[in-house]
Amino acid sequence: MPGIKHPKFGLRAPVSVLWPELRPKTEPSFMNVSLTPELEKFVKNEVRSGLYLTASEVVCAGLRRLKEEREASLRVVPVTLEELEARLLTSIESLEANRGVNSEIVFDQLRKRIKTARERA
Repeated sequence: MPGIKHPKFGLRAPVSVLWPELRPKTEPSFMNVSLTPELEKFVKNEVRSGLYLTASEVVCAGLRRLKEEREASLRVVPVTLEELEARLLTSIESLEANRGVNSEIVFDQLRKRIKTARERA
């Protein structure tokens, strides 16, 4: 049987069967999505591997990951003026101690990101 082995019981089953707490807590709604052939192949391979029971589980796992990444990146932005000031002071101290970063490297990375974003638009 495809799937993964439960660490305690040694059973082989899809993740959602071994750890039901990973299943969605709400009733699913239905939506049609179009995938590129490459993504469709990836989803099918994930289901075939036994880690997921359905293509829907694969897509949901990917969307949860994307949501977590977005939420994590939002937490980087200071919320209060005091938090912003504290971060600025920490950065200034770091620069004064010669622990800064090379500005040319930073600007090169920014230029590449801007170029990539423009190409995708």
